[in-house]
Amino acid sequence: MKRFFHFVLRSMQLLVLLFLLIIHYFTKRKMGMARYMVYIGRKLRAGTMFGIPVLFLLFSLLLLLSLLLLCLFWHKWGREGGFFLRKGLFLWLLPLLSLFYLIFANSSEQRDFYVFILGFSLILFLQLFLSVLSPEVRHG
Repeated sequence: MKRFFHFVLRSMQLLVLLFLLIIHYFTKRKMGMARYMVYIGRKLRAGTMFGIPVLFLLFSLLLLLSLLLLCLFWHKWGREGGFFLRKGLFLWLLPLLSLFYLIFANSSEQRDFYVFILGFSLILFLQLFLSVLSPEVRHG
């Protein structure tokens, strides 16, 4: 069962990376996609998309995922404590720091910046979920 989850999560990471590569290529090469990305960027900077405050939703989702992962780490290593709990908390904080850097970085030069934020944050959480499933296996 673990091998199946590993296969599914790795496949999802690969699909997200391919999707980001395609988006980036068409944004750089085709002007229609660049206009669409500029439109999405303006909507996100304006604070709403479809009448919903986007940054609030992004941070709420980030907080919920973080709490879920913290509960998973606590359940997995809470009884053992010590080194394993500290290692788990470090693995939990590292993607969050990267994600906050991506959210607050400059988006004026890259038009597909917001799509990359969402894609790479999804990949970070998938990798973190893989480390929760089997911390004894080193993924290369």
